[in-house]
Amino acid sequence: MLADVETLPWSALTLSDPDIPWESLRALAAAAAESADVRKRLQREYNEITARFRAKAPFVEPDLRDLGVSAVFALAAEKMDEAVRHECAVYLLQKIYEAGEADDEFSLEVLPTVLRGFGTSVVRPTIDMIEEQGIGADCWLYVLRLLGFARDMNSSIRENVIRLCRRIIRNAPDRFEKWTSATWPAHVLADLGDTGSLPLLRSLFSLSHDGDLELAIRRLEGTATPDDDFDDDVCGKSVDEWLPRRIEQFRGWFEKRSIENEGGCTSGSETAPDGIEDDNALDPRDSDGSFDAPAWDGPLPLNDPSLDNPDDSYVTNPIHRETSRIGRNDPCICGSGKKYKKCCGR
Repeated sequence: MLADVETLPWSALTLSDPDIPWESLRALAAAAAESADVRKRLQREYNEITARFRAKAPFVEPDLRDLGVSAVFALAAEKMDEAVRHECAVYLLQKIYEAGEADDEFSLEVLPTVLRGFGTSVVRPTIDMIEEQGIGADCWLYVLRLLGFARDMNSSIRENVIRLCRRIIRNAPDRFEKWTSATWPAHVLADLGDTGSLPLLRSLFSLSHDGDLELAIRRLEGTATPDDDFDDDVCGKSVDEWLPRRIEQFRGWFEKRSIENEGGCTSGSETAPDGIEDDNALDPRDSDGSFDAPAWDGPLPLNDPSLDNPDDSYVTNPIHRETSRIGRNDPCICGSGKKYKKCCGR
């Protein structure tokens, strides 16, 4: 019988002890798999702590509840039935979207790692999210790789994901640049073993020379080596492996993002810990904040024959910029003092 919600070891979520409270976290995970009330409490805990961080509220002691709740969801995933996994995947994806809007690198890095444990349950909600928000959302690169789980689903869903990735690649405004956002959908195609996309990727690589794009091609050709793993940070790793490292990173970061001082508190939204991407993360916007190609609206493009038989006919001459590309976190060119992505880059 499930223990009363209030008697569960909620204090363990702060991860304040030197040792990880695995027993308590697993007890919370087992309860979360069974009880909607426990899941709602976990969501309240997560929402509260992330709201305090984003409001730059002062903290007297370190509080890593956002990481603790993330760990509980990761531990609970395999114990949940399909309906509950879907429900939790939708919630976590919404938190990723909100993290993108708030420039919260902590959540943007951790939550996709958690969702890897949800397997195929995350694919349909991820497709829905990308269709709804489009490639203009700050978080889309973080969630796109989750579509690789479609390899274990029926052929219809797999083909829909392939078409979606091909369309993203064709619409990527930076597809000719050396560091291109087309890399992410390319690796989803590699996850799915879609060798039919090789002509498209080879043509793109001939102009962009992106090293990660080349790796996607080699993965599809079967010439990649174990040392070439594109996403070894989260791919295939359990919470037992990634949680200790994340705790070490963010205990050190906590002082930067939430220490009370004479001026109030400092926030880590400006500087991410070692190992977490921050400045100049990939953005699908062009240097003036616009798109060379529009984001899509509505359902997946199921009736576009070119997406079934990709070739290099869409590729034109490379685009050469007259000015350097503005980074997402650079000061805005209008002189407002805000970051570019929070001002004219919207």
